[in-house]
Amino acid sequence: MSERRGASIGSRAIRGVIAGAVGTAAMDLVCFSRNRRGGGKDPLLRWEFGGDVLSWADASAPARSA
Repeated sequence: MSERRGASIGSRAIRGVIAGAVGTAAMDLVCFSRNRRGGGKDPLLRWEFGGDVLSWADASAPARSA
């Protein structure tokens, strides 16, 4: 029975990046579905990138704090 020593730092970093990307995509999909249930009409990419925002007054709160 072989025992695997700890994974290298590089492989752990890659797995962390992948886990972060999957988690971010999942949260985006949850927020998008809530937006749609609340009456939102924008397709996913327009919603994600704020395609109809033309001024700072139209931007969401996180964008205005930057």
